[in-house]
Amino acid sequence: DAAAGGLFYYLFGFAFAFGGPSNGFIGKHFFGLKDVPTVAFDYSYFLYQWAFAIAAAGITSGSIAERTQFVAYLIYSSFLTGFVYPVVSHWFWSGDGWASA
Repeated sequence: DAAAGGLFYYLFGFAFAFGGPSNGFIGKHFFGLKDVPTVAFDYSYFLYQWAFAIAAAGITSGSIAERTQFVAYLIYSSFLTGFVYPVVSHWFWSGDGWASA
């Protein structure tokens, strides 16, 4: 989870979750942490959000352990941490998500 999910969260997930301004559904800036808003960007925030993303994939890993092939699990983990979790977290945690305060 940490390796595959971390790579895909770095490349796509953080941008989908917090890449504003967005259209309310999905973020569209900062892919691969390129052109983050400020020079003094707090990278600990990225690591904090990454930990939640891989935790979402890790929760289900116990229920499918030894029931799937390893490559299939890597694909699942990458898709969950790179797309599914970031889109849903953008809705609620991003400042311009459609369900945010």
